[in-house]
Amino acid sequence: LTIFQMHENFKEKHPGVACSYELYRSEVSKMNIAFVKLVNEECEQCEHFSFHAHKKDNLKEDCEECQSYKSHVEKVSSAREAYKKDAEKVWGNEEMIYSADLQKVIMLPRCDMFKSVVFTQRLSVYNESYVPVGKKREAKIGACLWHEAVRGRKKEEIISTVFKFLTTEARDAKKVTLWMDNCTGQNKNWAFFTFLVFCVNSPRVCTQVIEIKYFEPGHTFMSVDSFHHRVEKSLHAMKKVYDFNDFKTAVKRSSTNVTVLDMKLEDFYEWKDFSTQEKKKIRGLT
Repeated sequence: LTIFQMHENFKEKHPGVACSYELYRSEVSKMNIAFVKLVNEECEQCEHFSFHAHKKDNLKEDCEECQSYKSHVEKVSSAREAYKKDAEKVWGNEEMIYSADLQKVIMLPRCDMFKSVVFTQRLSVYNESYVPVGKKREAKIGACLWHEAVRGRKKEEIISTVFKFLTTEARDAKKVTLWMDNCTGQNKNWAFFTFLVFCVNSPRVCTQVIEIKYFEPGHTFMSVDSFHHRVEKSLHAMKKVYDFNDFKTAVKRSSTNVTVLDMKLEDFYEWKDFSTQEKKKIRGLT
């Protein structure tokens, strides 16, 4: 999709409105709409099925591989349809819908035009972003930023960013919906689910309902990916990104409605898994 195609579509739908391409492009730019070509995400299950003897348009009922692929496609379609419905919602202050994901690790300094930098030790920096889904234009993007000298990127760190986001950007919302990818280690584990129980009972937020929605693996493109693309463009525009403060500046410049949440050591917690294993009684054993 391009701005030119959007302008042509606008002229077809509104023939009575005189709007030049330059004016249309200017207005679209003000809306901070990013155009992303998704080239990196590929589904392993779809790729695996492409080598199968049966074809997508001729799935066999008695073939386990075909039925597994059919179930996968149905889940992909169901999740994408649910996401589309959320994207069409006009939500207010009592309900918030966001997508969340950890950006690909950034290595600093990023200024490879200097030979000495190519061989220097790098610092890994992290950006767990929370980007609105839907049609509330004044909703802020939350970018939780930290680096490896503070903490890593295990489930405890990711959960801590969720808590930071909920207690700052979403603390007055009664219902919060988060779209996430299907990463078990970070987004789909009992420590995270235990945290959600803690959070809805915490006096620090007004949230009564937290709904987590997952995409099918390999088909996870969402609003947060567009924001990460803008961050990459901002980093590229800066050319020389020496340290963590420069990285924060790049994130701030990537969008007019982003709030940078600088994660300090005291913002991270050791979230525990308080689930209990079901104990089955076996006859003859005590």
